[in-house]
Amino acid sequence: MLLRVSLMIPLLALAVGCGRSGPELQPVSGVVTVNQQPLEAGRILFRPLDGTEGKATSAGIQQGEFTVTRQDGLAPGNYRVEIEAAADLGFEIDDDVAFAQRGGKPLPPNPVPPKFNRNSTLTASVAPGDNNILEFNLDVPAPSKK
Repeated sequence: MLLRVSLMIPLLALAVGCGRSGPELQPVSGVVTVNQQPLEAGRILFRPLDGTEGKATSAGIQQGEFTVTRQDGLAPGNYRVEIEAAADLGFEIDDDVAFAQRGGKPLPPNPVPPKFNRNSTLTASVAPGDNNILEFNLDVPAPSKK
């Protein structure tokens, strides 16, 4: 019996000490507009810059608004921000049958240019506290007509 109790004490100590370590995660919310209009649907991604602890985190954008909860939140610091618009295909992008029925037609152009997503120059700072409200106002030139 004494052997069982002595083996249980280190296990209990490990269980109690196995909490999340690192900086406290912060909730973040905000608005994304393209030419002063809310981005209908898309995704925003926050990638930590050098010196910022934490992981990349993303959130969906609906009617121009996004929210990252404290549970999924960001560590205080600086981030590179990527914004993607959702393509309006009339079906879900992972619907293979509907996609095949498009007959090889090209996807519609992304209304958010690469300088705001894969080649993003956008950044954001996240501070400790609950008031991390960010605005991204993207000025996108109209596509040229060929």
